[in-house]
Amino acid sequence: MINYDFDTVINRRGTASNKWDIPEDALGMVTADMDFRTAQPILDAMEERVRHGIFGYNNRTDSYFDAIIGWMQRRHQWEPKKDWICHALGVVPAIGYSILAFTKPGDKILLQPPVYHPFRNCILKSGRIPVTNPLCLKDGHYSMDLKDLEAKASDPAVKMMLLCNPQNPTGRVWTPDELRAVAEICLKHHVILFSDEIHCDFMLHGSSFYSMGRLSQESGGKYDSILLIGTSASKTFNLAGLQTASIIIPDDHLRSGYQGQLDMLHCGDIPTFGMIATEAAYRAGDEWLDQLLKYLEGNLDWFQDYVDTHIPGAHVYRNDSTYLAWMDCREWNMSDEELGRFFKEKAKIYLNLGSRFGEEGSGFVRMNLAVPRTLVEEAAHRIQAARADL
Repeated sequence: MINYDFDTVINRRGTASNKWDIPEDALGMVTADMDFRTAQPILDAMEERVRHGIFGYNNRTDSYFDAIIGWMQRRHQWEPKKDWICHALGVVPAIGYSILAFTKPGDKILLQPPVYHPFRNCILKSGRIPVTNPLCLKDGHYSMDLKDLEAKASDPAVKMMLLCNPQNPTGRVWTPDELRAVAEICLKHHVILFSDEIHCDFMLHGSSFYSMGRLSQESGGKYDSILLIGTSASKTFNLAGLQTASIIIPDDHLRSGYQGQLDMLHCGDIPTFGMIATEAAYRAGDEWLDQLLKYLEGNLDWFQDYVDTHIPGAHVYRNDSTYLAWMDCREWNMSDEELGRFFKEKAKIYLNLGSRFGEEGSGFVRMNLAVPRTLVEEAAHRIQAARADL
């Protein structure tokens, strides 16, 4: 057994990191990648390929597919077939390919804000129209407004829905009943459902993840005709720069449409190190991930307790998943512009304003706590001191 070190601060400045290309006196807690070295089996596999010295075009191998299928079986209790697994340079690019494949300019696409901001960007930049089904917040808990979702999905102009599960930025993991309700609505109204499940491996506080793929499989393939599932080792193992994701599409017609977009754009080749790292992660990364999850849970619990105890008017909601703290600052009565200046200029912390995820996130901030504990503590102390100076 390897005891992995998540406490050591690794200097990422000067490495072209978009998270740490910031002033020297600032903390980078913005972009959703982690400040931890990845698992040793991944490094070993990549180093072996470096010694080989040739990095040409690649075919996805049987062992690569087997590793993905094995991970889904082992960690998420469902078994996608090899032929269902398509490639993408990332889940967000796959959303873009899917929008191009299955909708046309002027069509409407559903999303549930506050939600990961590239969803809306993909819709708008492709000439489609976003339709919002805002999440409901009550007593620190987010839920879906299914009645509103049904009403909006019934519009014939709505052709697709983008679902985020686990939900970014709120950290909610949707239950099987919630997922089934969404799938039934989309199936009834012929709405294609793209389920972004990239954070599926970050289960915290006893939460359980339930994939849309598992839901459909256990229903005899009932939802296959409308379903695309995006996942990747990139968030789980800190491999985002390797640009490799798996888009799982059980239906032949949808898969053909998606693959057609990849072929037209010539985006179907898998990066050398993306394939190698993904296979190594899914074959031998369990131990690293299990240790990481305990560490992340400790970071989030510590930060939540500190904010609730020492920073009046701010509240951190308990995460089901992800390493992203969703902090409610609405009691400070600041505009989003003022909130941004407070964190960047006073506290010297670079983070995401909640308003970036839709107007429903106004007054919130999202902080990346996938950093050594000392940086979590420093960030909390900076916020406390900056508030005291106002």
